[in-house]
Amino acid sequence: MIHYPRTIALLPYTRPPMIETAPEIWLLGSSYDSARISAEQGAAFAFAQFFGNADCEQALRIYCENFQPSQLNEQPHSLAAVLVICADTEEEANRLATSTDLFFLSLGKGSLLPAFPSVDTAMNYPYTENDLAQIRGARHKRIVGTPHRVKEEILKLNEAYKADEIMVVSPIHDIPARIHSYRLLAEAFELQG
Repeated sequence: MIHYPRTIALLPYTRPPMIETAPEIWLLGSSYDSARISAEQGAAFAFAQFFGNADCEQALRIYCENFQPSQLNEQPHSLAAVLVICADTEEEANRLATSTDLFFLSLGKGSLLPAFPSVDTAMNYPYTENDLAQIRGARHKRIVGTPHRVKEEILKLNEAYKADEIMVVSPIHDIPARIHSYRLLAEAFELQG
């Protein structure tokens, strides 16, 4: 039996926000096929470099070479989304990255964890030698380190990718550490006012 509330509060009507322009249409992908589809549609293309199995540089090249102008865009517009974990020291950055390592290791095994693991969970996980080899192999897709090192790596990637924009994703379990990572990165790029 369904029970309905005895009273229903009616909220006053409020006008929805109005904007002058329509939102940009982007295709988010992590493969060569998604790069090609985005190019054929004339959409902007965001490549999820940190979990894609495809090479970001090649995917963005495929997108640019196959781009067909459309009502959406006259020219290609690309973005590379990179995973960055920035901390005051290399040791702390690598410690924070362990939860990301475990999350993507589990995802690669076809097992989506119910929540993003803490550093303690990741540090105490019973890794096999094969697990550790997979983690080492996946680290090349991530930028982990101090602000100086992270900035250097992002600039190097941008030179190789030739993307119009770089988006940073920092999946750090500890929220204050995640905010600190973004602050350090903003300071390194002199983005703070």
